[in-house]
Amino acid sequence: MLVRAVVERAAPEEIPMVDGLSEMGDRAAVELLSKAGPRDERLGFGWTDVAVLVTPVLYIALDQAVRKLVDDSIDGARRGVLRRLRSTVQRRTDGPGLPQLSDAQIAEIRDQVTVLAVERGVPGDKVERVREAVVEVLSGRDGEGSAGPPPTG
Repeated sequence: MLVRAVVERAAPEEIPMVDGLSEMGDRAAVELLSKAGPRDERLGFGWTDVAVLVTPVLYIALDQAVRKLVDDSIDGARRGVLRRLRSTVQRRTDGPGLPQLSDAQIAEIRDQVTVLAVERGVPGDKVERVREAVVEVLSGRDGEGSAGPPPTG
């Protein structure tokens, strides 16, 4: 599961939340987390114990990215994405998979996650960890390379 793989690297303290949401299924989790639109994702027990969660950001952003990939493949079967998506879906063993992504597609997904995380108030250091984890998980390059510069605008 993509969300769990990224959370394991970037925010392991949120694994219990991911495990709970995964029992619902990806579709139900995305619906639950995005139904009220942007909202305050902070949890805490006092003014000094506030934490912003990245799990909702990942579920929503990765769901949007998968939908975009499917839409792109249907709209023009661009560069064989549909063929690769079908073969990936046929091979999957747990949860929806993604076809081999280009560096540009990975960068686009990374930037979508970044924008949503910033909008939701995720602290900068956690945003950077999430950016790097998204690149590692989607590219299959554990610890190699860089997340690149943050998106502008």
